[in-house]
Amino acid sequence: MYLIKCESLLKCAVPYEVIVHFETLDGNDEIIVHPSRIVNNCVTINGIVSMNEKGCLVELPTETSNGSRRVWVSSDNLIQGGFISA
Repeated sequence: MYLIKCESLLKCAVPYEVIVHFETLDGNDEIIVHPSRIVNNCVTINGIVSMNEKGCLVELPTETSNGSRRVWVSSDNLIQGGFISA
């Protein structure tokens, strides 16, 4: 399992949705996810599609506010395994 570090989490009016803000290589973006996808202020992703020296192309659980399901993120913003080291 991989996670993306979130900049902020906002609860929606609907109890089963959370707005997640996170940083991509192109700037900030957001997705709406079920609260079960949130782990320690990070959101679980579906997987890594590609990697290069700049970062990782990841597949998100839902579309971003721009309509993308895949975004480039810095590898520094990814956590593997669902565990955050202190």
